[in-house]
Amino acid sequence: VTVAIIDTGIEASHADLAGAVIDEACFTANRGCPNGASQQFGAGAARDDNGHGTHVAGIIAGRGKTAPEGLAPNARIVAIKVAAADGSTSTQAMIAALRWLAKSHPEVAVVNMSLGTTATYAGACDSASPITAAFLQAADALRSRGTVIVAAAGNEGQTDRMTAPACVTGFLSVGAVHAEKASVSANGCTDLK
Repeated sequence: VTVAIIDTGIEASHADLAGAVIDEACFTANRGCPNGASQQFGAGAARDDNGHGTHVAGIIAGRGKTAPEGLAPNARIVAIKVAAADGSTSTQAMIAALRWLAKSHPEVAVVNMSLGTTATYAGACDSASPITAAFLQAADALRSRGTVIVAAAGNEGQTDRMTAPACVTGFLSVGAVHAEKASVSANGCTDLK
């Protein structure tokens, strides 16, 4: 399966990902691509200067060389950098990445976006703003060919709201829970149960 990972980029030379990345692109604000521009395509375009995207890629497609195998160790990856070294991103970059995928990579079966905006919504947010409407349009283009799009519901620990684009129809929103008996805190979210 071919998976597109829209994130901080991917370190394609990492031992657990060597040979997995088949294409790279970058869409960022403020000339945040490795070439110093706001867009870049081809080898090196999605070089990860944060580590988050490489971590996510390992969970998905790690080959098991230095860490345990990922969930799909034979997957091919299309790496798309939309976030800067500090993790900041823009909705325009995320939407541009989705549109580029729809036009350029029909073989992509799954899109992973372990990121989102700061805007949160209670329920479906398809027409909440021009941005959510643009996410919906991009999702429709991918879904019409059978692509599954997964997006993070948010790290704020909210039980009644999600971030965009996870709240948009066509995105499979995912979150996490922790079932330890002791209190655990991560990313500003505390799990008391």
